[in-house]
Amino acid sequence: MNNKEIICGIYGIKSQDGRWYIGQSIDILSRYYNKYGPSSLKFLILIECEESNLNFHEINLIAEYDSFYNGFNLTKGGNNGDHHHKCYKIKNFVTGEII
Repeated sequence: MNNKEIICGIYGIKSQDGRWYIGQSIDILSRYYNKYGPSSLKFLILIECEESNLNFHEINLIAEYDSFYNGFNLTKGGNNGDHHHKCYKIKNFVTGEII
C-alpha cells in the first residue's frame, strides 16, 4: 500500500532567470516527479484546492505571475476546453523559445 500524500492544486516552476510556468494537477507530487524529475528549476506548490477549483486558480495565478506573456505558459490556463486533447508547442525553460 502506498502512503504517499496526494495534493491537488496549482504548482509553479521557476526558471533560473525568474520566469514561471504555472500548472494544475490532481496529484502535484506525482506530476512533478513523473514529468519533470530532479532539476535545477525551483518547484513550488502554490495553492492546495479542490479539483473543482483548479481552473479558477490556475487562470488567476498565470495572470498574477505573468507567465503567459513573460513566462512559459502557452495558454492563459483553465484547460481551455481542449488543453489535453491536442498537440501544442512548448516553450523552452532555458531560452523561452517555442519549440
